[in-house]
Amino acid sequence: MENINNQSEETTEINIETEEGVVKTNESAVDNGASENSDTSKTANEENVNDVEFTDTPKDETPKTKEEIKQDNSENARRRREAEHQAELRKTRYEAIKEAVDGVNPYTQEKIETDVDVEQYLEMKEIAKNGGDPLKDYSKFVKDKRNEELAKEQENVKSEEYVQNDYKDFVSKHPDVDIEKLVDQPEFRKFAEPLIGKLPMAQIYESYNNLLSVTEKKNKEAIARQVANAKATPGSLTTPSVSENEFYTVEELKNMSQEEVHKNYDKVVKSMAHHKI
Repeated sequence: MENINNQSEETTEINIETEEGVVKTNESAVDNGASENSDTSKTANEENVNDVEFTDTPKDETPKTKEEIKQDNSENARRRREAEHQAELRKTRYEAIKEAVDGVNPYTQEKIETDVDVEQYLEMKEIAKNGGDPLKDYSKFVKDKRNEELAKEQENVKSEEYVQNDYKDFVSKHPDVDIEKLVDQPEFRKFAEPLIGKLPMAQIYESYNNLLSVTEKKNKEAIARQVANAKATPGSLTTPSVSENEFYTVEELKNMSQEEVHKNYDKVVKSMAHHKI
């Protein structure tokens, strides 16, 4: 019996040496440690599970309508067709290039087999065209080209950030204006295009509104002067009874150009008299 107990203790010691290093202890200490480790591990696991359940809770998302899904699918299909078309054009062009040089790069005398080989040949050709050595200058050419691409990528990132910040600024200053509908207006696009990227969109919109106000004021003043002149002319305002549809609306009068006023002068005067403008 004593031998059995000793054997059990030895077994315990061997297991500890294998898993934890050279550590000897009695059986009761091992049991207590295992129990404590088990409790600690269990608590830690429970906390981790709780953390996962809490942080991984999916956020509510507004489901897309059938029309939105249809538009997304249509746009994805268009992009896929465009990518396939561009890939086909690229393949045709590269095959023509390989055929033109009999499948061999004239600068390296190596076979042109892949798209990378074709691109290398085209780059070397560009170097030679600019008076360089296609073999000696190739490494520098590739490095400069890569640096240029990285610079463009960084510029695009800055441009995207500018657009996002500009959009937020516009919305904060003009929350009641639908910017997408605004940029769809031909008159606003014509006014804004030379200024986009140079001035904030909010400032462009404010300048556009100021211009409209000034133009509208000038139009009103011009019409008022014409009406005053008409009143000063004897018999010019002898207006027989006419039907309502023969008058311009107030909105139409406001939006009239100077040329339109002159062309339809009589009707303009009658309409202003009718609306008591």
